[in-house]
Amino acid sequence: DNNVDLYEYFDLTLNAVYITNNQANVTLNYYHTLADAQSATNAITSATNALVSGDVYIRVQNNFVNWQGENCYVVVTQPLKVNPLPRISLLNAATHPNNTYQICQSPVSSGAAMFDLTTMISELLSANPASNTYTTTFYLTAVDAASGTNVISNPTSYQTTAPVGVTQTIYVRVVNDQTGCVNGKGSFDIVVNPKPTITLPIALNTCDTDGINDGYFSYPLDTALQNQILGASQTLTNYSVTFYDSFGQANIG
Repeated sequence: DNNVDLYEYFDLTLNAVYITNNQANVTLNYYHTLADAQSATNAITSATNALVSGDVYIRVQNNFVNWQGENCYVVVTQPLKVNPLPRISLLNAATHPNNTYQICQSPVSSGAAMFDLTTMISELLSANPASNTYTTTFYLTAVDAASGTNVISNPTSYQTTAPVGVTQTIYVRVVNDQTGCVNGKGSFDIVVNPKPTITLPIALNTCDTDGINDGYFSYPLDTALQNQILGASQTLTNYSVTFYDSFGQANIG
């Protein structure tokens, strides 16, 4: 189930015919411990839907009383193991605030950029033992993740269906390759952040009147100019403006 207590419901009676081997007048009772089975105390009352976390002990007892007034019995161990579900963690809050994988819109294109969803796998699986291996797949709906249908076929180059600046939820399904246990209840958001807009400043045309006739003139790259470049909808509180001597240097920062 989706709990992490390592308990699960079993029908303990599935092997009853095999254990009795078609013997008549035999009763089976089920216990959590060997001591309880031997003393016939604390029997599991709902054997067809028993909540257990490990081996169950079955007291196979003859219904007839022997000459000493006892019911002959043997105790059979039914091995059971409850494997944990894979855990799906939230993304690292330091690098992905609000459980969101963010990328920037291309500075030279109006189109949305591509996401590599697989780069999030190590963070999503961070709470699982490193000794196990897992298969992680991605989906557009919680229903698909739960059922394993309609998987995103291009997780290394996925383009969001949401507009720029709007989050989209990606759903995650993880399978433990050793046990086959499945957790299809993980998710994280993706968003393409819009590129800043630039308002070109008024061109400076001036004569070299600073007293040094060298073809150079002082041009203040100050806050007033930066605010002019950002425009009314962007402020220096959330944006920064830097200046370079060439387009190439500006492009690589």
